[in-house]
Amino acid sequence: MHGETVFLRRLYVFFVMEIATRRVHVLGVSARPTGAWVTQLARDLLMDLGDRAGCFRFLIRDRDSKFTAAFDAVFAGNGTAVIPAPPQSPRSNAFTERWIRTARTECTDRLLITGERHLRTVLTTYAEHYNRGTPHRSLDLRAPDDDPNIIPLPAGTIRRRQVLGGLLNEYHTTPLRLPHHRQGRPAQQPDRNIDTLQGQRLSGDLIPARPHLRPADRLQHSAVRMARQGTGCFSFRVG
Repeated sequence: MHGETVFLRRLYVFFVMEIATRRVHVLGVSARPTGAWVTQLARDLLMDLGDRAGCFRFLIRDRDSKFTAAFDAVFAGNGTAVIPAPPQSPRSNAFTERWIRTARTECTDRLLITGERHLRTVLTTYAEHYNRGTPHRSLDLRAPDDDPNIIPLPAGTIRRRQVLGGLLNEYHTTPLRLPHHRQGRPAQQPDRNIDTLQGQRLSGDLIPARPHLRPADRLQHSAVRMARQGTGCFSFRVG
């Protein structure tokens, strides 16, 4: 991958993608990359991966002359087979080609890059955003850094965090707050059925007598009044 600065200077970016998780590692930026520079970045990558370095069986790379025999020996010593891509076959390394397009569309084409340090900072920040907050359909809409064994809880609210001065937005969920009930008061009162309602109405404890209402209308009026006061939800039928 390469990028242009405002001073019409071309910079080259060396990055690695883990195919299984789509995690991207931006290793370095240079205006004059050499074989020794690329080989040293490969050693640094294996040191950063630690115990995870032994999990990778294959490395797919292009046929650039900077990938020397010393570069291949670094991964061969780790038990990783190096597979050069066929000539003029960009689809053989389609995952990295797609990330290059995404990084240019969402990031570098919208900024004015001034130099190596600026481009390295921008791409490192974008790679963190890509690994932490970009969902993938092949990962069941999870980001590369998400744990597949963790099921996210329902979100109460969603908060936004701006990246690269507002060029990118990240959205995070906050835990759902459960309702708090005061001590000494029941969380919910028991429901009242039609028999209890009729017994209270006949004894005169529920509402005062209404001589102008029929017995069926009195029962319906009592049920509506209880529902408005929150004394329980129930169903009834008159007739």
